[in-house]
Amino acid sequence: MHELLLQLTAWITGHPNSAGLIIFFSSFAESLAFVGLIMPGTVLMLAAGALIAQGALSFWPTMAWAVCGAVLADGLSFLLGHHFTQKIRRFSLFVRFPDMLVRGEEFFRRHGGKSVFLGRFVGPIRPVIPLVAGMMGMGQGRFSIYNILSALAWAPAYLLPGMAFGASLALAGEVAGRLALLLGILGALLWVAFSLFHKLFRFFSGHWAGWEKKLVIFIDHSPTLRQWLGGLFDRKAPLVRPLLILSLFFIGACWLFFGITEDVVTGDPLVRAGTSFYHLLQGIRTPWGDVIMVAMTMIGDAAITVPLAMAVLVRLLACGQRFIALVFTITIAGGFALVVLIKELVRMPRPIDMYGGAVHWAFPSSHATMALVIYGFLALLCSRDVKPGLRWLPFALSLFLVLTIGFSRLYLGAHWLSDVVGGFSLGTAWLIVMTVVYLHDGRRISCRGLFRFSLLVFLVLVTFHWATGFHDN
Repeated sequence: MHELLLQLTAWITGHPNSAGLIIFFSSFAESLAFVGLIMPGTVLMLAAGALIAQGALSFWPTMAWAVCGAVLADGLSFLLGHHFTQKIRRFSLFVRFPDMLVRGEEFFRRHGGKSVFLGRFVGPIRPVIPLVAGMMGMGQGRFSIYNILSALAWAPAYLLPGMAFGASLALAGEVAGRLALLLGILGALLWVAFSLFHKLFRFFSGHWAGWEKKLVIFIDHSPTLRQWLGGLFDRKAPLVRPLLILSLFFIGACWLFFGITEDVVTGDPLVRAGTSFYHLLQGIRTPWGDVIMVAMTMIGDAAITVPLAMAVLVRLLACGQRFIALVFTITIAGGFALVVLIKELVRMPRPIDMYGGAVHWAFPSSHATMALVIYGFLALLCSRDVKPGLRWLPFALSLFLVLTIGFSRLYLGAHWLSDVVGGFSLGTAWLIVMTVVYLHDGRRISCRGLFRFSLLVFLVLVTFHWATGFHDN
């Protein structure tokens, strides 16, 4: 297998333009109705991933070719279904194999528009789903959103395993072990963000009413507490639960931030522990680990967060949500102002001198702080746009992004441990303040599709920033 990859590498080196076209047409054929049933495009995508690991192909151009081929093929299949509708049943292929179309229709009825995204990963019915979506009258705009999102997820889902296989042929045992450790850490962050967060969300949602009732009874039996806290815990007040939770988190975040700031200024043991942690992470760095961590840290760059915030603001204004747009603007501007002010006051040097200007100093981490503020407040807004049973999902996505961005700053040597933890605590405190402002006004966001809109803009910005700025980082 290694010799075959070397031969393919040599051929692609001599025909670089042909390689991109081959990826495009294989992705196009694998996704196109009828043709995709017999085209082994998945195998070719895995092979392309292995060639990326060998250095014969570049990841981002290869992914771009694959995504374009998949999007165009599914779009053409959708148009065929939209044009021919029920006449497709008389096509010779479906006359001979009617179950294929029936399974696609059942899948579409069960999952609705999401079937366009989910169906791309479901073997035999994958090339049929866009055709069925067109047959059953799905809106073209809605289809296009799911089509693009699914292609952006599908291409790396097949390229990355191929890259891992190709890298395993060349990596030494020590390097492979360090890379496995890094992937294990990322897997743990993913588990914390989704599985653990979901379980904690359900646990507190199920038990909070009982705890709140006991707390109110306890306050009612104490004249002093009733005098000070009676208004806050009024049974008729709708904000009792969120205000109590937010107040506890705010106190904890402030205590943590000021404690870390004191340690940074005085050079307490926390700073020495941060130095040891820095050297520990530098000891597990690998070239492939650097690629992953650079990609993750770029998600916190202003090139993504600023356009994303601007797009959300435009969307909010278009929905008539002027007050919420104002709160979102103050949240971002205030968070950045706090970071710059504290950096100038503390003037903590970075492990590596890598920036100039307002963000030259290390403490607190602007990436960690602003990622938590922007993605956290965006999760709060988007949670009102999903079903009650899924309101934990925007928060879990935000938490995963924030944790991985923070870890990437540590791994790449851009910050000390105290910088990232201090940034998280500062961002949490400021986010809570602005969340209280948002809740206290009593208005509720009414902007249909905000979650899907934000997710689509985010994916487009990430893809573009990775493709154009990866080598600079």
